[in-house]
Amino acid sequence: MSEPTFTFRNAFYSGLAFGLIFGLWVGFVNGWLPPSNLDNSIALACAILFSGGLFGLFTGLFASSAILPKARSIYLASEEVIVRTGVANHFLNLEARGGRLALTSSHLIFKPHNINLQQCELRIPLTNIANVEASRTWGIIPNGLVIHLNCGTREKFVVNNSSAWAKLLK
Repeated sequence: MSEPTFTFRNAFYSGLAFGLIFGLWVGFVNGWLPPSNLDNSIALACAILFSGGLFGLFTGLFASSAILPKARSIYLASEEVIVRTGVANHFLNLEARGGRLALTSSHLIFKPHNINLQQCELRIPLTNIANVEASRTWGIIPNGLVIHLNCGTREKFVVNNSSAWAKLLK
C-alpha cells in the first residue's frame, strides 16, 4: 500500500473513532441516550456517522495534501541518502507537530509542516541515539516511537508502522 493511501486510511479511521465519541457525547447532551424512540436512534446514528465521516474525510484529505513536506524538501549533505521516510507527528513541549520524519544514513530528521506553531526542524545524528522503542500512543494505539538520546532526553513521535522504524534505528 502506498504512503498516501496508508496515511489517508489511518486518518479516516481516526476520524471515524472521533465521530463515534463526539456522536455519543452529542447524544448524551441532547438526551438521546439511551434511545427511547426511533427518532432519537436516527438522530444519534446521524450524529455519529455525519461527524465521524466528515472529520475522517477532512483529516484524510489534509494528511495527503501538499501542505505536508515531501521527502525531496529535506536538506541532505552530499553523502547522505534517505533510508526511510514517512508522515509523522513530533511532540515538542505541548504541541504535536505534524510533518515528515526521515531516516538518512547519518541522521534522523523531522521536518514540520507550515501550519505548526513551532517550525524548527529536528536533526538527530544517529550516533546520539542510545535506544529506540516502539510504544503505544495513549497507551492503546501501537504507533508511537520513542527515541532515547545519549544526553538522557527523549523524543516522541507518532508514525505509521512504528515497529519497522524501531527496527531500522536499533
